[in-house]
Amino acid sequence: MQPPRLPRRLTDRIWQRGGRPLAEAVAASAAGLIFIEFVVLVVWGADTGSSTGPAAALRVGADLWLAAHGTTLRLPDGIIAFRPLGLALFPLAAALSAAHRRASAAPLQSHAVLNRMPLGRTPLGRVSLNRVSLGRMPLGRVSRLRPARFGGGRPAASGANPGDSRGGRCRSDGAPGVPWRAVAGDVIGVVGAQTLFVVVVAVIVRTHSVRPTPGSAALGTVAFGIPAALLGALAGRHRLRTAWRMLPVMLRVPLLSGAAAFMALLAAAAFGVALVLAATEPEVAAAERSLDVGALGGLGLTATQLALLPNLVLWGLSYALGPGFRTGSGLVRADVVRPADLPDLPVLAALPPSALPRPGWLVLALVPVVAGVVLAVMVHRASLGRRSRARLLTVLLGAVVCGALVGLAVQVSMGQVGTVTGQGNHYGPSSGWLCGLIAGGETALVGLLLIGGIDLAARRAERPFVADDAAASSWWRRLQPSGSWSSARLSRRHP
Repeated sequence: MQPPRLPRRLTDRIWQRGGRPLAEAVAASAAGLIFIEFVVLVVWGADTGSSTGPAAALRVGADLWLAAHGTTLRLPDGIIAFRPLGLALFPLAAALSAAHRRASAAPLQSHAVLNRMPLGRTPLGRVSLNRVSLGRMPLGRVSRLRPARFGGGRPAASGANPGDSRGGRCRSDGAPGVPWRAVAGDVIGVVGAQTLFVVVVAVIVRTHSVRPTPGSAALGTVAFGIPAALLGALAGRHRLRTAWRMLPVMLRVPLLSGAAAFMALLAAAAFGVALVLAATEPEVAAAERSLDVGALGGLGLTATQLALLPNLVLWGLSYALGPGFRTGSGLVRADVVRPADLPDLPVLAALPPSALPRPGWLVLALVPVVAGVVLAVMVHRASLGRRSRARLLTVLLGAVVCGALVGLAVQVSMGQVGTVTGQGNHYGPSSGWLCGLIAGGETALVGLLLIGGIDLAARRAERPFVADDAAASSWWRRLQPSGSWSSARLSRRHP
């Protein structure tokens, strides 16, 4: 007797809702692994003097892929807890693309009126909330539908908020809201599948010489996957702009301004690193020639240095802000440089050999000034016409956002390479919170000075000088809002 078979429609539904999204999420994560393995195999094949086999090369590629996910690699005599931010683009792109593809394949959400309509017979036929039926229905006819004409929908609860968008309900203006439950399901499904895949790979490639820790692999994948998957799910459902507009203006302006100031800091640091690399190009070329890796080996070496380039930019930002960064047992700071034994990477030959002269400190001081100017310009354009106190508070909130972003980015760029108990295994800035505090404080100072100066100049321009201004008055009275005493002065000027 044959066992009972599931209906074909049921198996297709299980595959569409569970199996296919899981397979697509795993495939997106595996694409980065395949690319890194291909590069490693090309470099291994070019090295004719190598005594290792292809299995060892594949394990090296897997270890690099795991390091990109934030996995800690334990060695017999040390530890590698360092994330190359250039390779970190692979897990970000995998989570973003998988969540976008999964959200795009979900049924299209209907218009606000259709959400309030009962499903059943209508003059246009049976209304089905999927992409096919809505695609056949003209948008003009959908917008002209009235729920009362078809018996109406269920009355809303007495305590319900018409602007609530949870579960895909509509806002008060009739526009469809954000289906947060569906978005959360997309994020959990994508991040969960990719985290499971990374943990499985970490267990499979585990050897006596290199032991990836599954806990760090899961934590690093979740930390990078959730923000990327959230953006991908919202973009796939065409609700990214709606979710952004749901935030109050008092939060949107600081977030945009702080992010713009953070990007200005990164741009200034990247420009400085590019200038240093251009100035030390002979030293970097000499260090590369001394390695004698060949043409294809040089390709792999270049790929490794490109993977570390975002880390170097953030280290340069820490150098410009003041705390500097560590290179194992060495220290690189504007006022002191302690050399140390560095890995055989030609790009590290561009590190400054000595302390920066005092006139160069003024150039470093321009970095937070540029970010403060960007912050002030963004706040001024977004809050034009508002009260001065609200504008100054917006500047402070934007500086807090900028400092938080700097602290998080710098914290991710640092790591440990070397012995577990030794003190010379730290690479990167000493602390991310210190860099974030300095960046936020200096940016806030410049932004407050600019916005305060603009508001004061505008206030003085609105009150032209007359003979009555020669009377003794306090600074506090001059800085008061114009609604309290300017009307009396205007009445004296224009009787």
